[in-house]
Amino acid sequence: MAHIQFINHASILVSDNKNGILTDPWYSGCIFNNGWRLLHETSEDEIETILNQITHIWISHEHPDHFSPPFFLKYQKLIIDRKIKILFQHTKDKRVINFLKSKNFEAIEIKDNSNYVINENFSVRVQNIDFYDSSLILKIGDKTIINTNDCPFENQSELDDFAKKYGPADILLTQFSYAAWKGGKDNVEWRKKAALEKLFKIEKQAIALNCKKIIPFASFVYFSNNENRYLNDEMNSPSNLEEFFKNKDQEIVFMKPQEKCEIDKISTNIESSNFWSEKIENVNLLPFFDYEKEISIEELSKKFDKYRERVFKKNSYTLIKLISIFPFLKAFRDIKIKLYDNDTIINVSIFKGLSLCDENFYDVQMHSESFAFILDNEFGFDTLTVNGNFECQNTGFSKIAKLLSLGSLNAMGINITINFIFRPDIYLLFIQKLFKAQKNILSE
Repeated sequence: MAHIQFINHASILVSDNKNGILTDPWYSGCIFNNGWRLLHETSEDEIETILNQITHIWISHEHPDHFSPPFFLKYQKLIIDRKIKILFQHTKDKRVINFLKSKNFEAIEIKDNSNYVINENFSVRVQNIDFYDSSLILKIGDKTIINTNDCPFENQSELDDFAKKYGPADILLTQFSYAAWKGGKDNVEWRKKAALEKLFKIEKQAIALNCKKIIPFASFVYFSNNENRYLNDEMNSPSNLEEFFKNKDQEIVFMKPQEKCEIDKISTNIESSNFWSEKIENVNLLPFFDYEKEISIEELSKKFDKYRERVFKKNSYTLIKLISIFPFLKAFRDIKIKLYDNDTIINVSIFKGLSLCDENFYDVQMHSESFAFILDNEFGFDTLTVNGNFECQNTGFSKIAKLLSLGSLNAMGINITINFIFRPDIYLLFIQKLFKAQKNILSE
């Protein structure tokens, strides 16, 4: 008999009488540089009970609300002793798979669109989406469960191709609210638009996959920093989804933590919906974090020099310089950042380094801890766009993205070298996303 159990956030457990697969275990702690926390945390006793029921863990992608190194380190012995296999998509950088293997986990890379057999009635397929996301297509008995988690499906043709390959689906699991910066404190309309767009995307996925049962998940978090707490104001709640799908063919099924049911019998549970509604309504009563450590300009300058050294070790200085000249691209240009904790404006140049600025104008404002985090971590800028712990002027976001997102590109295995010239699709996609964000900012 096949069951589905909701654990937390993007984590579900699908099982039969022989095997069980757990997805994206993140159950506690602050992530994205103290920018996100869970609306509800899972207890250690609950986690140990879950781990004693499973044979496999699947990780969708590297973001810390899906791949949680602290979880794997804390439960390393139990996972190894239980001989639990960990499944992950094939990637160029191999950071996740190498980390897991270095800790002696039995980690298995699944190539794009490859079928992985758990038993004769239970198999999974992984489909890579965009640069680093992946979907899980799970077949158990005669049922198909499709987990799209955070996968963007930017256009209808991409979604139609996916549905043609893997549909129809009996159950769809998908993200239901926005999960990143949305234009600053005053841009309420962008947040409202982003929340509504998420609902339309869910509907499009369900229609394409001919799916009547939707389990919304992967959005049971809140923006947990006093800098970004405003982002909680327009997040989707169960009532938003229930109202949107009220007269449609799809049934919305919210599940509360540890809720378990037979796949054949899954249906709307008012108690579960109310559980999450209450959490979201009372989000302002939850803990919020403040950055407190002021990083000196001298230290930031040293960090930026190291950052530049890393950048030019992986990317061509000459090519970056050449790209910076093109007026249309406006990439790798100097930016001015106001560090509000020490009331200082700095000029940041990828070619010349960091210097103090006497002007009052700035492109972006943030805490020195946020800027230091960008410089210290390859995924630092990616983290900033998710946690939203900054404010910007007009084209400020576009300017900082075109300057400091190199680390994020490098993390995905994309380096600006001579080979980059022959991959215009990558740079064009990057620019398109920036223009889309900028359009939303200016539509305020």
